[in-house]
Amino acid sequence: MNSSTFINSRIGDCRIIELERIAHDNGTIAVAQNSDRLPFAMKRAFYLYDIPSGSSRGGHAHITDHQLIVAVSGAFTVNLTDGHEHCSFFLSQPNEGLYVPPVYGLILNDSLRAAYALHSVRATIRKKTTYVSMTAS
Repeated sequence: MNSSTFINSRIGDCRIIELERIAHDNGTIAVAQNSDRLPFAMKRAFYLYDIPSGSSRGGHAHITDHQLIVAVSGAFTVNLTDGHEHCSFFLSQPNEGLYVPPVYGLILNDSLRAAYALHSVRATIRKKTTYVSMTAS
């Protein structure tokens, strides 16, 4: 990843956001919606599933998209970089989301069997490339 891409970024902007949680005797609901809890307006959601144990996903940074990553089921580690600093977050609670601002490279790995990762992002799908590979020079 070209470190000049990340010249104005701060790794400390990445953080865990606790989602609204509504518990009932017959189950619990975790709510992620456009509100003051999220620092961006969600426009799209997608999820990863059938992630083989021990495999990795990601390996790129979104140029313009803010992301909220939730371990809906199972657990995994998200490794982040801003081109200079690195940090890791272990996600295992379905009522906690990892906020990742634009231009942070991420890799999801150390997934446990049956991990499901929900991603909510600020932008709708675009045909134009909106990410940069972490292996780019």
